[in-house]
Amino acid sequence: MAEQLTYSIRDLEALSGVPAHTIRTWERRYRLISPARSFCNARCYTAGDISFLQQLASLLKQGHRISTLAGKSREEIALLAKESALATNESELSETLCLALQDLDAFKVESLMNCYIRKEGFDKAVVARFIPFLNQVNVLLLSGVLQQIHVQIFYSTLRQKVHAALDSVMPSREGERWILIQDSEALDAIYRDIMHYLLRKRGNQVIVAGVTSPAVMESLVKDVRPEGFCLVAGGENAGVWLQNVLMIIPSTLVNQGKALVLAPGKTLEFVNNSLIDDVTVLPGLQEAFTYMTTV
Repeated sequence: MAEQLTYSIRDLEALSGVPAHTIRTWERRYRLISPARSFCNARCYTAGDISFLQQLASLLKQGHRISTLAGKSREEIALLAKESALATNESELSETLCLALQDLDAFKVESLMNCYIRKEGFDKAVVARFIPFLNQVNVLLLSGVLQQIHVQIFYSTLRQKVHAALDSVMPSREGERWILIQDSEALDAIYRDIMHYLLRKRGNQVIVAGVTSPAVMESLVKDVRPEGFCLVAGGENAGVWLQNVLMIIPSTLVNQGKALVLAPGKTLEFVNNSLIDDVTVLPGLQEAFTYMTTV
């Protein structure tokens, strides 16, 4: 089975785009790859080697020198390749927006976002343009492409656009009453704001409770008697918080599909917890848009 998972140097050349003689030179001079050998002494490479060479080839096209790259670890090469991909217009918005943010040009950032909203409509611009960039933020921060102050400019501008969209959507007098809460201030409010927009667009009357403890939540349930709940779980203890809140929510609403959980970037594990069985968990904002516009 291991034999089937290895590649020859000709396979590596075809899949990575790097000539075989160049691969041999890099092995000998820089020890970038140390292939295993078959029983007949032929070089054998792995899928990881192919990915690594593809990243190197991409960086070389961007002007990096092989002598400099040879001193970096594979993890550093992978991170640098991601950074370069974002900085070289893999996405039309990504390059322009990154440059505007780096220049702290809030006017240009807003103008760019307004342009996409006018051209594509708010929902499409958010789903196809802004949310993908939002999902890239952590990579951009880790790679040093952006700093925290740049990200805050993006967040605040996007929040303004969401609030404007909220103002354009009136809830129905007959709409269901929903409570919208999140578990931690550590998660940017943009996630809660977008869920507010999606719920309100469906005609619901939304009570935004902000960051709320289970004790306050229990009081809200008694006073408001809501017909639906949207929980935004993104903090370090999201799983524990969510379980505590779900114990407060009436089981009849959970069974009716009136309990939604947005958990961006979280893998929530509920071992032997029947409370989560009938709850719709949305792993990200793009999934939230799809769910809220089709269900």
